[in-house]
Amino acid sequence: FEKAVKVLNRTLDNHPTADETLAAEANLCLAHTYLANYETAMDACNRALALRPVHWQSLVNRGNLYAMNGEAKAAIGDYRAAIKSGGDAPTISRLIVRTEKAIAQAAVE
Repeated sequence: FEKAVKVLNRTLDNHPTADETLAAEANLCLAHTYLANYETAMDACNRALALRPVHWQSLVNRGNLYAMNGEAKAAIGDYRAAIKSGGDAPTISRLIVRTEKAIAQAAVE
């Protein structure tokens, strides 16, 4: 993933089109998540969503970051927005259920 980050950053340095910028930022979000650079990943997701607020892939990625950070309600909000934006409803619905279970489990503990 480190190599992907370098390539994506190089892409951004070369004055890409808006669609190329969106793809690069969305993929940077994912790559930085895998590298455990969570703050940098969140920044990349937010930049992608600033370009296209209904980019369902970035909404799911940011939702995952929220969930990993214990921000379950924000995660669910992004997952629901991703479904409304055309994302794979069955898959994203499973993320919602998993996150809701985590909220219920935390309430019990």
